[in-house]
Amino acid sequence: MVENMALTRKMLKGMGIEEEKIDLIIDAHIEVTEALKNDVKKYRDDAEKLPVVQKELDDLKAKGEDGYKEKYEKEHSAFETYKSEIAKKETYTANEAAYRTLLKNAGIKEKYIDTIVRAERSVIENIKLTDGKIDDEKSLTDSAKTNWADFVVTTTTHPAGVETPPANNGGSAVTRESISQIKDPAERRAAIAQNLDLFGKGESK
Repeated sequence: MVENMALTRKMLKGMGIEEEKIDLIIDAHIEVTEALKNDVKKYRDDAEKLPVVQKELDDLKAKGEDGYKEKYEKEHSAFETYKSEIAKKETYTANEAAYRTLLKNAGIKEKYIDTIVRAERSVIENIKLTDGKIDDEKSLTDSAKTNWADFVVTTTTHPAGVETPPANNGGSAVTRESISQIKDPAERRAAIAQNLDLFGKGESK
C-alpha cells in the first residue's frame, strides 16, 4: 500500500531531480491540487442542493400528473402576464410620443406638455395608432385645443406706442388666493393663464 506523501522540493531534490524541473513539477502539482479542490467544492454545493430538489420532486410525485401540469400552467401564466405587461408598456410609450407631437402641433406651449401628458393618461391609453399616426388625430387635436386652450401659444400684435392699461377689476386686486377660490374650472384655468406670475410661471417677454 502506497501512503499519501506531500510533494515537496526537498523530496524531489533527494530523488536527484534537476532544479529547473523541480519548479515545473511543483507548479503542475499545485495546478492539479487547486482543480481538485474546486471539483470537491462543486460536488459539495451540488450535494447540498439535492434535498431541496428531491423535495420538489417528491411533492410533484405526490400530486401525480396534475402536479406537473399545475407547475407548467403556473409558469406559463406568469410568462404570458410578463409578455402582456411589456407589450402594454411599449404601446403606451408609442401612444405618448404620438400624443406629445399632437399637442405640439396643436400649439400647446411646450413647457406645459409634460403636465398635460400626466393628466391625460387615460386618453393616451386609448389612442389607436396606424403606421405611427393617431387614427382620430383631428378629433383629439380639437379636444386638446378646447380642454387646454389656456396653454395654447397665441401671438398678439399691439399698435406701436400703445400700452395696455393696468386692469382695474372694479378696484379689487387679483391674488393667488382669489383665483384659487373660483369654483368654475374653466374660469379658474383662464384666470391662472392670465396671471401666471402669481403662480411662479410668469414668462419673460
